[in-house]
Amino acid sequence: CILSAEHIGAQMMRRSPISLNAMSHNATIQLIKKVYALGVNVTEIYVDAVGNCEFYESMLSKCFRQAKVTVRPKADHLFKVVSAASIRAKCSRDRLVKNWRFREQGKSLRFKALNCSGYPGDAATVEWLKNNFNPVFGYPCVARFSWKTVRRLLNEDGEKHDISDKIEEPVRVEWEPISQEGKGENKFGSMKAMFAPYSRRTPFFKSRRLETVQQFL
Repeated sequence: CILSAEHIGAQMMRRSPISLNAMSHNATIQLIKKVYALGVNVTEIYVDAVGNCEFYESMLSKCFRQAKVTVRPKADHLFKVVSAASIRAKCSRDRLVKNWRFREQGKSLRFKALNCSGYPGDAATVEWLKNNFNPVFGYPCVARFSWKTVRRLLNEDGEKHDISDKIEEPVRVEWEPISQEGKGENKFGSMKAMFAPYSRRTPFFKSRRLETVQQFL
């Protein structure tokens, strides 16, 4: 069960974000279900803690009532089977990073090979991000845009390529006052009347019968 950086970033940056913990919990459940689907008789499940141990253990126990579930912090130090699974997962991840093929790469868009681990503590990872920044797209999908390190670099590099000072100032529009006879003064016309021709509802709202609500029951 592999969660790509693109998938994780999309889930964390959606309107109703899904946390890393929630994604990890769901991935673990799907992985165990696949093992059961292969016909393996799993009677004991050992999992490294992600978030609250009691909550996580209770959730897994409800999903797999036929097995004894154990969730502990640093389980890879306590149980050999978790240590082996952790090593296997990291080896698979490193192999994917090493053999990564950029689907965005083309004649006008080139990226250097991923000669780094992908961890924030790795200087080679930060160096790769700095050297492969694109002023339009930022980074390819191998970089998780919800990652704090990527967001920080995007802000820093984005400022270097900021062109706002080259954009001309917008034209200032001043409305002519409307003279109203008999009142002895000039007043501006109604904003609602001025924009009335452009206030028609679009077919999108009409077809779905969506209306503006100002009062709630």
